[in-house]
Amino acid sequence: MFGDSHFQSKFDYSDAQTGIDVPISLAVDGARPVRLRAKVDTGASFCISQREYAEQLGIEVESGQPKEVRRAINGGSFSVYSHPGHSLLSRLAI
Repeated sequence: MFGDSHFQSKFDYSDAQTGIDVPISLAVDGARPVRLRAKVDTGASFCISQREYAEQLGIEVESGQPKEVRRAINGGSFSVYSHPGHSLLSRLAI
């Protein structure tokens, strides 16, 4: 089934790591893209990024809507700032 599929690029990931990290590039409003490695979570409701990437994209982190995110595994939580106004980052929390 997949033998005839054609993709622009192929990404190999290590079985030794927990989860799957893929290289991505983000840009906001035509700004210079920021390259990073993202963890794939197919069950996630939104994306969470490190603060340094938001700052490189020119996003003022604290200007977002504060939210508390609960961890599914241990029930702990942490604070993020949601930025739904950016079209490319419509579900990004930092």
